[in-house]
Amino acid sequence: MADYNFNANNLANNVKPTDKSPVEENAAIQASLAEGKLSAFEEKERELDKPYIDKRTITIRKVGNYSLYRRVNDKVLKERRDFIGSSITSSRMLAANEEEVNKYFPNILGISPSNQEFIARVKVWLNNISVPVDMNGRTINCSFRYNHYRDYLAIKEEEDRIEEEFNKIERNNLESIKKGVALRIEKLNQLESTKCRYGVPENVEEYLIYRHCLLYKDVCKDLSLINSDSSFRFYIEDVDRERAKKEKVHAERKIAKSNYLAVCGDDALFDAMFVQYCVLEGKVLMVAQLEDRFSKEDMLEKFSSEEPAKFNKLYKDKNLKLKSFIENAIAKGELIRSELNQNITSADGDFIGANMNDAVSYFLNPQNANYKEALEKKLKL
Repeated sequence: MADYNFNANNLANNVKPTDKSPVEENAAIQASLAEGKLSAFEEKERELDKPYIDKRTITIRKVGNYSLYRRVNDKVLKERRDFIGSSITSSRMLAANEEEVNKYFPNILGISPSNQEFIARVKVWLNNISVPVDMNGRTINCSFRYNHYRDYLAIKEEEDRIEEEFNKIERNNLESIKKGVALRIEKLNQLESTKCRYGVPENVEEYLIYRHCLLYKDVCKDLSLINSDSSFRFYIEDVDRERAKKEKVHAERKIAKSNYLAVCGDDALFDAMFVQYCVLEGKVLMVAQLEDRFSKEDMLEKFSSEEPAKFNKLYKDKNLKLKSFIENAIAKGELIRSELNQNITSADGDFIGANMNDAVSYFLNPQNANYKEALEKKLKL
């Protein structure tokens, strides 16, 4: 976490700090305040130094796998109340972080970390977790009070990176999803364990229950797995996160529609986008390029609608046309991509690059302009 504040500053400021010492800078800010004015950088610094509350809740809901007997007699039987109990794995992991334990548990137990019974009491609390969950679910407050807004930005940036990494896994492979979920939870737990350095939860007990649920094996963390394991009794419903995901996809889709129209209006750009689409989808390039224009447009339109973020990323790539040129050369045998690795060589065996990015750098080099021009002529023929 040593680099989080640096990342947050880069993310939020994009302004170089002054060469003044902290004392001189503070004096300058105070003078500016007295005059009723602040520079853009100073104003940004003030905003980043303000406290911030990240308001967030999740709901733990029961998996509806009731027995046939309960379904038949549902009207006369009392409502079933399940409990999220303790877990050896969860208790060990939550008790292992001394920094967190010393920060959070004095508020819960009412004793100081220096008390000789402190650790034993912590373990007792963790080993006796029992949270009832009825048919309406259990909403948990996991809001966090940050000392400074910049700290929230840094944590959020890292959290988004973890989610983006998770979203890249194959969604049609159950084992890949299971491994992806396990890795995501491990990284999220590590990230959450550092937050104690930057503030405190709004409700410490509720927050620790949330942390426990992340590590509790009976709680499903991804709905695509809910029917794959009969041991799941609960699942996490994160309405705020799901809404944010939908809003992000919606925004990407709107941009993709505009980008798609721009692509269709530029033949060179269209061809380059179609080549990269084929590569991304694993299509045989030489075969796909035999399709008529209407079929190609239909494929790209569907791609822009179903995978708007990927479509927009391709569209914004400044080396899009050059990469497509290289892929065309590979497809026609003028360049060779190794089957054992990503090495790209010429047909004569001359080394071009260890991967696509290296190959792009090679062809951007003015010293290789003549070879690139000769290759272009070959491809046209």
